[in-house]
Amino acid sequence: MPYSTPTSAIKYEMGVTDMYLEVEMERIMLMCEVMKKDGSVAKELLQTMREKRVPGFCTDLEVALQLFGLDVNDEILSKDKKVIRETLKGKIVEMESKQLAVRMLEESKCDRLLLNGYMFDGRMKKYLVELPFEEARAVFMLRCRMFPTKDNFRGRWGTECTYCHSPETDMHIFACAGYSDLLKGTTFDIFMNLNTDMEALSVAAKCLLKVKERLELNNC
Repeated sequence: MPYSTPTSAIKYEMGVTDMYLEVEMERIMLMCEVMKKDGSVAKELLQTMREKRVPGFCTDLEVALQLFGLDVNDEILSKDKKVIRETLKGKIVEMESKQLAVRMLEESKCDRLLLNGYMFDGRMKKYLVELPFEEARAVFMLRCRMFPTKDNFRGRWGTECTYCHSPETDMHIFACAGYSDLLKGTTFDIFMNLNTDMEALSVAAKCLLKVKERLELNNC
């Protein structure tokens, strides 16, 4: 990715969640596993240490439960291990979605992602998985305003389009005659909404790669 790619954009497109939340989840999972062992020394010890608020695992556990909005007696924590994990992962995605949206408002170049069907589900966007690397990279760059147009890197190459002298923005290149031979009717919205099937998106991405090469040649 380009050096100045916003961290929030990477997290959003790749479905990355903060590791500390995963650690807190595993802490709760361990507690659930121990508490289901009726009559075990480990369960009795954990209960006693929690009541006395012994520093270490027990106090960290209380913080983790508060973070997930849970109580040790919550019914969900008595469920099957798989159900508990899915529930906690859902809470992680929910927390991250809210926090990430706020960070993206503050971080530059993330406005398009917020305005085009914002949805963080903790999964990598499909195009990043299914398209070849160079095609996926070009789509990512366009979505995150890292495509090599002059408007995205103001002060480096000037502001005017090489062909028509209008302001050279990402959206402008889809209307400019100087790139129409490469784009062949491909529209900007295809890359932002991602409603197109992956085969059609791949065709559009190949056109985008050619535009990227021409822009880099013009702006070098």
